[in-house]
Amino acid sequence: MRNNKKGQLGHGITWLWKFLLLVIVLGGVVAVVVSHYSKQLDVRDAEAYILSEKIVKCLAPNGIISETILKNETLKNCLPIDENELYINITMDQNNLEIGKPFLATLCKAKEQKVAIKFYPACLESKYHLLKQTTLESSTLEMLIAIRKIEKNL
Repeated sequence: MRNNKKGQLGHGITWLWKFLLLVIVLGGVVAVVVSHYSKQLDVRDAEAYILSEKIVKCLAPNGIISETILKNETLKNCLPIDENELYINITMDQNNLEIGKPFLATLCKAKEQKVAIKFYPACLESKYHLLKQTTLESSTLEMLIAIRKIEKNL
């Protein structure tokens, strides 16, 4: 039997091109996956907004709030709150409720004044108009939420 050396060379060259195309396709897939999953998304602002909505639904499910409901235990029963990662300050009339680290509120004020700090917390100030349960008068519930969670969300 005679070996066809020209046929073997052509067959080897086509396998080389197939291998090169396979490397290019796999490299492209890896590059797309790496670029997609390496993006760092900051979801703390959305988390602060959702948390404020849940707090209002917890304190005033129908838009009517009791004057005696502003307590730490009430919020802790409704929501899982990590006091090391966030700060919540709720004010209604003369009642004030604070949960978490107050230093995060200081960082929120520094963020407003454009002081250069590397990692700011996500801050949300919101106001809700609710009715008091006993008198059905309008009352303003002011809320400040600061979420640190830099390691978890960034």
